[in-house]
Amino acid sequence: MDHISVERWTSGEFKIKVTPKSAARWAPDPHAATVSEWHAVQNCVSGLYGGLADSIWDQLECHQYLAAVPAKPSNWSSDSFWATGGTYDLESWRGTFTSDYPTWYSSHCGNEYGSDPVGVSLGAYRPDTGQLDLQLPTDVA
Repeated sequence: MDHISVERWTSGEFKIKVTPKSAARWAPDPHAATVSEWHAVQNCVSGLYGGLADSIWDQLECHQYLAAVPAKPSNWSSDSFWATGGTYDLESWRGTFTSDYPTWYSSHCGNEYGSDPVGVSLGAYRPDTGQLDLQLPTDVA
């Protein structure tokens, strides 16, 4: 992966934005890429346990499996023409979706489920600053 950033809100909610490299988008083994990305996220973002960790993992796995799916031309944006967007947005306010995978799949991993949390954004920061282990030697993530 290229980098990780986190945006936080006054409500306590947050969004982890993972920017994948093209090698991750086209990874021949999406599960292996997800595992590599998950380790990088865990190394940079603290407090991912229990149901929250399950939700973040589910979102990451969904994004990785849909990584190379192009968006409909009507959904292209200036930063991406990928169905899941230019970044993998992993949001704390989403639940897990393994039991309802078709709904999550059709919503592009929750990206089309409403908007950001109510409240003021406290801004974004890069928890990966100084991290040298964001990608494995195989360049999968």
